[in-house]
Amino acid sequence: VSLDDNLLLTQIQAIIKREYERVQAEKSEEGIKLYGLLAGMFGGRAQMDGKWYAEMAKKYEIEDVSCLGAEFLFNRDGSNVQQHFFYNDVDGIASFDHFMETYKKSAGWTIEEKGTFAIITKQKGSKKVVIYANKPQAEDEGMQDISKELKEKKVERIVAVHRGHSYHAGKTIENITSTASIVFMGSCGGYNNISGVLDKSPKAHIIATKGTGTMLVNDPLLLMLN
Repeated sequence: VSLDDNLLLTQIQAIIKREYERVQAEKSEEGIKLYGLLAGMFGGRAQMDGKWYAEMAKKYEIEDVSCLGAEFLFNRDGSNVQQHFFYNDVDGIASFDHFMETYKKSAGWTIEEKGTFAIITKQKGSKKVVIYANKPQAEDEGMQDISKELKEKKVERIVAVHRGHSYHAGKTIENITSTASIVFMGSCGGYNNISGVLDKSPKAHIIATKGTGTMLVNDPLLLMLN
């Protein structure tokens, strides 16, 4: 709700209230929720019927999703744990190699080989990023081994990163936990999977590709994020 035109705001709010009253009269539960949420968004910027809009804002309170606090990014031990999902095809192998090379060339990152997967870590003060990435040639085994290790260490996967073609996205989504704060869907048309991601992790913030996914964009972007 970033409109600055008060006349336009007044017109929009008049329409929302009128439509809310219409669906309320029709006893349309979905319509009431929809227009109730829309009305709630204008609670602090009502240009008309301020009392009604204030009541709607309380009734249909919307969580602020414009930012993500650090408390949702780090576990109690100060670790930001990530799982990156790679798949066993030509592009998946090339993407994994490029991904690993990115961190080998970046200062401060350590890489530990664990057979079917790798752990990439960087510490800064009391905070650290810990990335678990399965080797694409060990697609299933690597994902299973990572899940086992994370379970044994009793850590949460705070960030989930899909690094494969769009037809592999379903498998990544199956493995996303409800505690994921950020989900990165880097495949072609990754934004088409937003609904599926939110079904698994309703509060996740999602970074998704709209056009063609490429490691030449994903790797630098993920490194900057980390």
